[in-house]
Amino acid sequence: MKDDKFHLREEILKEHSKVQCNKIVRWVGKDQRRFDKLFYFFLNDEYRVIQRAAWPMSYCVSAHPAFIKKRMKELIENLYKPGVPDAVKRNTVRILQGIDIPKKYQGEVMNICFQYVETPSEAVAVKAFA
Repeated sequence: MKDDKFHLREEILKEHSKVQCNKIVRWVGKDQRRFDKLFYFFLNDEYRVIQRAAWPMSYCVSAHPAFIKKRMKELIENLYKPGVPDAVKRNTVRILQGIDIPKKYQGEVMNICFQYVETPSEAVAVKAFA
């Protein structure tokens, strides 16, 4: 799938399904540049795009943990934004479970996870991954 024929944002919005998620993951493949495009939508777009980008992003990082290394600071800072969707929290924590978190971020990640677990109103799925 060539970049010029694959419109990532349109594909993200097309449908929320495992088939569509896998299609996006296959498009990203081993390409850091393509992953960075997906990551951009995960951080910067409207709610529905952010929510739907979270799922394939987590699969991409599972397959290629190095993709997230240069984006670690942005990934963690994103959790502090007001109104972060539960899908983003859940998938971010899931991503963090499967990678070696750099030492300088370990305490911060631990505090975020404890906060999720301790907050009565936090979604159960977020708590489970925290």
